[in-house]
Amino acid sequence: MTIVAGLICSDAIVLAADSLLVDPSSGGQSHADKIDVVFFSGGNHVLIGKAGSAPFADRVVEIMRDKAREVKIANREDVIQVVEDSVKHLRAALDADQKQYGERLGASLIVGFYAVGKPHLCTCEIFGTAVLTQAEHHYTAAGVGATLANSFLGEYSIPRETAELGLATLIYVVQKVKENNAYCGGDTTLKILLPVSVARDYSPCIAKFTTFDLEFVTQMEKELSRMDQRTKKARTREVISILKRVGSRLSAKRMKQVKIEEEQERRLHEQCGGIEAHPHEGDRR
Repeated sequence: MTIVAGLICSDAIVLAADSLLVDPSSGGQSHADKIDVVFFSGGNHVLIGKAGSAPFADRVVEIMRDKAREVKIANREDVIQVVEDSVKHLRAALDADQKQYGERLGASLIVGFYAVGKPHLCTCEIFGTAVLTQAEHHYTAAGVGATLANSFLGEYSIPRETAELGLATLIYVVQKVKENNAYCGGDTTLKILLPVSVARDYSPCIAKFTTFDLEFVTQMEKELSRMDQRTKKARTREVISILKRVGSRLSAKRMKQVKIEEEQERRLHEQCGGIEAHPHEGDRR
């Protein structure tokens, strides 16, 4: 069970994930780093976020590392081929029971990389299409907490924001998911992929990763949590105030409609009463 999220910033690609692993059979818990780095020929690094069944996702990364050693990233298709070939390699090695088990649990990858200086953030369903697909937005998420994470990212992330802001945004989003989903938890892992200028014209030709130590991430989480608590009461008061205004308008509109309906009913009753009076008058004659 996982939350892993990625974000393209103006100057970097950032991935963050929780560390909680839950055994689907026993319910036992453990912890692991869910963001791996794959080294390509020529010094390029690719970040891989893993969600779902850990053994299958881990095995795909192992195969990728073996294939990537001999591959230089000249364009995005080079990375796509390595990822998709690695997934196919894994699936071909599984027997029917293993495939069925994998399909039931699911396993996903988030892949962040640079090709010709352009950042890419992609996803791949290992037991789905097995195709590396470009994310629809400048952000994406995978795992059991993905829906909530994407909702927060859609609200709080800014296209082309700096890595400085992106780091804090992802830590905050993963933290909020962990607070609201019992299957996401543990420490937050944070890795950043930076384009590095190696040519004479200083154009970004390769990408190098950096990881942040637990103390740094924990400190940021504490600061963001304090901020969240400080602003929560004010936000709650504002929301309640808005709800009261909306409720008041709705109530007034409904009361107006009720009066209209009552008036229509009264007129209809009078008309019906007048029509019913004539037969009685005739009878009296």
